[in-house]
Amino acid sequence: MKKTLNQIIMVIGFVVMVVGILVGNIQNGLATLTTFSTVVIAAVFAVTCIFASNSVIKNIGYALASLVAAYGVGAISMIDFDHVDIGALLTAIGMVLMGVAALLYALIFVLKLLGFVKSSETKEDKAISTTLDELGRYKEMLQDKILTEEEFDDLKQKVLANADNRAISIDDLKKWKKLLDQQIITEAEFKQIKEGIFSK
Repeated sequence: MKKTLNQIIMVIGFVVMVVGILVGNIQNGLATLTTFSTVVIAAVFAVTCIFASNSVIKNIGYALASLVAAYGVGAISMIDFDHVDIGALLTAIGMVLMGVAALLYALIFVLKLLGFVKSSETKEDKAISTTLDELGRYKEMLQDKILTEEEFDDLKQKVLANADNRAISIDDLKKWKKLLDQQIITEAEFKQIKEGIFSK
């Protein structure tokens, strides 16, 4: 799984927060855990959600991290630095780190919306995905008897001919294998695609 900087900062913040709670419990008994119990639950959900593949769930995770960070900023402002409670300080710093991760995520999100940060998917990746989707749709149309076998074969040959002109990478081979397994392309067509990839 590809880790991003904001995910790494989020996990570090979470670990610092948990260490702070443990240190606070050693110093003060269970008072620290009960004080931060709701925040800990939110933090656990936040860290869990940021690794989701669904962007809505990921956004919820970062929103929860923002709330945790707001609590952490409030906790830092209430710390008596004459009598520093190391556990409470570590807990608050961890929460603020989670907020930094959420802020970084939001900044990148806005920059992507404005077009300043390019998506990691290249034009070739999009073209291959489009090709694979197109073949899948044609196969469904054949199964639904919208296309005849002959029409399907003609359309498939056109799509495969266009695919030969695109830069197909080794990483795409699994996607093409899936089409073979679904009987959308034949063994001979898959072999031709493989040979095209390995001959480059």
